[in-house]
Amino acid sequence: MEPTTQAGAGRFVLSDPGALSSRAQQFLRQQASRRPFDGGLSGDLLRRAIGEVYDKPNERMVSLLEWAQTRYGGLTYPSGFFDAEVVFTPVCEPEDALVQLEISHVVQTGTPAVASLSADGTVFIGVDGHGVAEFATLDAVIECDSMFPAASQMAATMTSYLGSVAHLLTLADFLRVENPLGLREITEARGARTFWFASRSAMLYLCGAWSALGRAVPPKVMAWGVNDSSLTAVHHLIWR
Repeated sequence: MEPTTQAGAGRFVLSDPGALSSRAQQFLRQQASRRPFDGGLSGDLLRRAIGEVYDKPNERMVSLLEWAQTRYGGLTYPSGFFDAEVVFTPVCEPEDALVQLEISHVVQTGTPAVASLSADGTVFIGVDGHGVAEFATLDAVIECDSMFPAASQMAATMTSYLGSVAHLLTLADFLRVENPLGLREITEARGARTFWFASRSAMLYLCGAWSALGRAVPPKVMAWGVNDSSLTAVHHLIWR
């Protein structure tokens, strides 16, 4: 999606949440704040640096950086997806013509896990230089993180680990099509390998994103329920 067409594109997300769900807006009001950050090169300085490294202009990336810094720069909150306190610090550092230009450090965590933006606004997550495309937008990251406080209100919890990302994707497809136990997908919180499903009695978080990086991290399903019997029903779904 073009940054200039994003809802609230010209204002910081805490001031103008745009198309974020009411749940995500409440999450930001209660848990997010803004801190100063070093935005690095921008505007004409960035244009000049891009031209020197790549021998051609890239106005799209200049505009994307301006949008990302205006909309998200300095945003900080506790992230369930990254399992860390995150800070949004988008910068563009053209250094190597052999490396595709991106908006880097979009999300920093204080750990090796980070996120970046490609030219079309896709969110890549990465660890130690290895990355995969995961979320369609930065708003989707916020929507995903906003689900964790809601889930934590339920009394019972359970975590299961799956054998492969393929198993996780198959489970997500089953839940999406069959809607067992009244579970429905929270589509605004979806990633390529990250899914939320919710009903009145249970919530499920499926995450295979970190496994897709080739690390020894198995895909997991976290479940929350109003009581133990609801978790038992969820367990049967997972291992049906």
